[in-house]
Amino acid sequence: MCRTCNVLRFAVHFIGGYFCRYEIKDMQKNVSLMVRLNQESKDLLAAAADLRRISVSDYVRSVVIGQATRELAAANVQTIAFSPEEQLEFWTALSRPVKLTKAQKELGAIMRGEV
Repeated sequence: MCRTCNVLRFAVHFIGGYFCRYEIKDMQKNVSLMVRLNQESKDLLAAAADLRRISVSDYVRSVVIGQATRELAAANVQTIAFSPEEQLEFWTALSRPVKLTKAQKELGAIMRGEV
């Protein structure tokens, strides 16, 4: 592995599951996985891979394996790991006012001794 990759790996270590492009090219690839996408998603992946100057397959491998590694590590310590978008969506859902069902209202009345 080159010195630049070592520096980059150290710099993004906190993200977890990082693969340098040299590791991906040297990775033995002997199992196939087919994923169906729409054209817009495929173009998006191609553009992102082009930014890293790697093939779309290598890009998908690096991103998906990295994400799977992070999710499994979080599951092993019983921690929920959200992306920034998922964090916002979760917080928004928690911030919405609660609308109690009829059964919940009845249970509340029973617990307060009103029934």
